[in-house]
Amino acid sequence: MKKIYLIFLLAIILVLLAAMPAQQETTPTTSIKFHDGTWASALEKAKAQNKPIFLDASTSWCGWCKRLKATTFTDKTVADYFNKNYINVEIDAEHGEGLQLAQKYRISNFPTLIFIDKNEKVLMFSEGFLQPTDLLNIAKQVVEKKKK
Repeated sequence: MKKIYLIFLLAIILVLLAAMPAQQETTPTTSIKFHDGTWASALEKAKAQNKPIFLDASTSWCGWCKRLKATTFTDKTVADYFNKNYINVEIDAEHGEGLQLAQKYRISNFPTLIFIDKNEKVLMFSEGFLQPTDLLNIAKQVVEKKKK
């Protein structure tokens, strides 16, 4: 009789667990949207839309890079501004095309954030972690310079 009660109790627990809603994903819904393609296609897009490129150069092991992505890049004001005004590109500076770009732009510290015009001229270069307001101020300065 005890076995029947135990099986019945276990069945109820399983049914209740199955009926519980899945745990909500904690990733932010707002973030800088990065170009999904090659550097050449990002340049083409920048020329076609007449926008500068925001290049985020990081590595998989960089703690400050991870913090930048988790906090600054997910700030709603930052994300909205960058998604509207830039072609955003992120690279792993130690692999594939990212390694070539890191050499081209002489990137040696991480994170490195580079603002580049559609003709590949560096407009602004920043190394290290930035708070959302600091990154936004730099981004706005670049856009203002471009208008002049």
